[in-house]
Amino acid sequence: MARLPTPGSDDGTWGDVLNDFLGVEHNPDGTQKAIPESKVTNLVADLATKQPTVVVTGTGIDPTGTTDSTTGIQAKLTAAAGKTAFVPAGTYLINSGLTLPPTASLQLDSGAVIKANATIAGPMLTCGDLVTKWTNQKLEGGTWDCNLQAANGIVAPFFLNSAMSNFVVKDATSHSIILGDTSLTDSNEHHLFRVKVDRTPGRAVPSGSSGIWPRKPNDGTLDSCVVVVADPSFRHHSPGNRPISLHVAGWTSRAPA
Repeated sequence: MARLPTPGSDDGTWGDVLNDFLGVEHNPDGTQKAIPESKVTNLVADLATKQPTVVVTGTGIDPTGTTDSTTGIQAKLTAAAGKTAFVPAGTYLINSGLTLPPTASLQLDSGAVIKANATIAGPMLTCGDLVTKWTNQKLEGGTWDCNLQAANGIVAPFFLNSAMSNFVVKDATSHSIILGDTSLTDSNEHHLFRVKVDRTPGRAVPSGSSGIWPRKPNDGTLDSCVVVVADPSFRHHSPGNRPISLHVAGWTSRAPA
């Protein structure tokens, strides 16, 4: 196998050894040999697996809000494990809840709307799961339109040092945002920043539909959040959280499990 010369060795054969090594990728005149197509194909495939961002476009994803995009979006979120998924501007209909892997972040363009188009008994998006903490990740941007079809907008049941910012959740039939789960050891260190819970004018407010519910997280911050219409606006189940500049219409210091 071709190799570089070894210092202190290869006496009398140094040039031959070096020429053999260079000859693997170069022609006798010093020009580089053509790269085989197989190597180019493998390189492109390898680079694709290493891209830090998975763009949520392609087969089964309709940004016009005409057809269901649930399966296509979920496939992209699953592929974003260890990366960030990005949703471009557009309206995307979903007929069932989406799940973001515990090792993935999700960013929506400010003009992106994910809209429930069928009854969803739980959340539109679950960040992580009940087994593995959603750790050191982010959720930001866009609008989650529950459309009076989805019970919840965003649920993060189990997390550590994760941030959610700059998005809107509207028209949930129950709790718009839930942080933590009473069945688990406390989640820790969340940051909810510049998040708005909204209600379309004229739509009734379902009884008990809290806007933001820190259900069982500790050491968290809720900063510059706005809850327009909910009943109550904010349920505070964990004393180890710091509301800062939280604009709400109602407050419940403790909620049932």
